[in-house]
Amino acid sequence: MPLVYQTYPLKSDSPHTVCLHLPTLAATQAVANLLATWLQAGDTLALQGEMGSGKTTWVAALVQALQLPHTAGSPTYTLVHEYVPSRREANNTLAVWHSDWYRLEPAGAQALWHEGLAWQDETEGVLVVEWPQRAQLPLQAWTLCLALAPLPALGDEARSLTLTQPLQPRPWPEWPVSCRVVNEETP
Repeated sequence: MPLVYQTYPLKSDSPHTVCLHLPTLAATQAVANLLATWLQAGDTLALQGEMGSGKTTWVAALVQALQLPHTAGSPTYTLVHEYVPSRREANNTLAVWHSDWYRLEPAGAQALWHEGLAWQDETEGVLVVEWPQRAQLPLQAWTLCLALAPLPALGDEARSLTLTQPLQPRPWPEWPVSCRVVNEETP
């Protein structure tokens, strides 16, 4: 029997939600650049979307925005990739713990969740998890939930990005002109 993946319900009309249309990879990078300045050490990011929706591409844009000396790739088979600043770059640069839970049962995903939290205690960084629903954690476990979906009518690179802050919302950054805000509720 195939695995069924339930996603966190991110409603575009819920409080503290913004939905963006990103027409190009440059627009995706521009949003990642903004979020890199918005994120704080200890943040947890739930990254949702079907296969091929651009989750790993978004993480690569975030790693580049944080100016980490790494090229982000998919952790599908390794489960975790750590992107940490070099000593020279350590000043005010967040590290990224990137994990993909697609192939995990809930117990395995929950074990990796605790490993990621322990990593955060030792590192100034953020957790970014693809397929976060596999751990069956409550929505409130996440600082920011991101849902990506292709927009084929707008081109091969076009994506819809819905961002929700489930808990303790912070003001959103000023979104770049290269993306279109479909709806926004400012915390």
